[in-house]
Amino acid sequence: MTMNARTLLTYLVLLFLLSGSLSALGAQPPAADEARLTKVKQAALDIPLGSPVEVRTHGDKVRGRLTGVADEGVTLQTVSGGRIESRLLPFTDISNVKIRQKRSPLTMVMGVMTMLATAGAITAAVRR
Repeated sequence: MTMNARTLLTYLVLLFLLSGSLSALGAQPPAADEARLTKVKQAALDIPLGSPVEVRTHGDKVRGRLTGVADEGVTLQTVSGGRIESRLLPFTDISNVKIRQKRSPLTMVMGVMTMLATAGAITAAVRR
């Protein structure tokens, strides 16, 4: 069986592509993923326990109280269907974690006043 140069080149390209795909399946995550995990872990450690938090996972948003931070992830106390549940979210699934800020009544009043002032200015400009 003779192999021409084109067939040999095709086999070499396939071997190269497969070896790259197989190495991506290895146990070692890429450096960018390691940096993201480190950033998320540090953000979780900086939040005081008991704080209301919002955790963004890949495609979901979970709100609750931070009750623990471990090597594998964060534990939240959430309310679902009128029941309080404890939920562990692994760091590998988390894209962002932050303290959830409650809006003060003053902020809401200022927002309503700004809307009314804008509406008044638009009405005055239209009537001219």
